[in-house]
Amino acid sequence: MRTLVVVLTMTLASVARAQLPCPISDGANPSIGTLSTWTGHVGKRPITCTLCSSLLFVVTDQPAAWVLGGCRVPRFGRRHLFTLAAGTLGLQAEGLFCPRPPPLLPDSTRGCCTLSAEAPDFLFDATHPPTSVRGTFQCPHKSGTFTLSSETTP
Repeated sequence: MRTLVVVLTMTLASVARAQLPCPISDGANPSIGTLSTWTGHVGKRPITCTLCSSLLFVVTDQPAAWVLGGCRVPRFGRRHLFTLAAGTLGLQAEGLFCPRPPPLLPDSTRGCCTLSAEAPDFLFDATHPPTSVRGTFQCPHKSGTFTLSSETTP
């Protein structure tokens, strides 16, 4: 699962910087997705994000889901990259919240917070990408919970 998250994070980070359409894949693996504004909290701080919420059909009956984009958190300074991915419905989602594009090496996450969300808090199905997420974050010096919801539903 960690490998899937790292590969999706690295690929999607370059897509986010290039501001390509959401969803990004229209090739061999079909996908559906929406780009929208999401709001919520990281710890006690408000957060506003522009996120692409997508499903990627690697195996036709088991879509993978991810949420990716840029976020602003007051007092955190510059924009942060938010990525969260689940390899299949019902599995724990994992991701990163980084003050810059995530590092290229999977074990080099200095400055990034790790994200995790259990299946009931990261819901999607074969026709609807995620529209909300709730989970935990672990940063180098802080940990807590986060919540994000799309302001528009697909």
